[in-house]
Amino acid sequence: MTNKVFGMAWYREEDYRRILKIMEDAAMLPRTYKRWKHLVERGERRQKAAGRIVIRAIIEPEKFLTWTEGQGLNAGLHARARYASLVATQISEGT
Repeated sequence: MTNKVFGMAWYREEDYRRILKIMEDAAMLPRTYKRWKHLVERGERRQKAAGRIVIRAIIEPEKFLTWTEGQGLNAGLHARARYASLVATQISEGT
């Protein structure tokens, strides 16, 4: 079952400005939360249509920075994907 689970990095609107400040690849992210949400929801629908169970992995800026530092990662795309995958695995396994 876990191979059908897909963790998707997700932000809360109130955190989005901070997210843009902490991510090393912020220039690749939409400037507004509204645009980001529109794009990510479209991606979420595609994943679900492909038969995956999508788990929204909420990224809280300060907790995420602490996690990336502990993992020796830069706060960017690779770290977001890894974090979302970890959250999805934990949730799907009930840990």
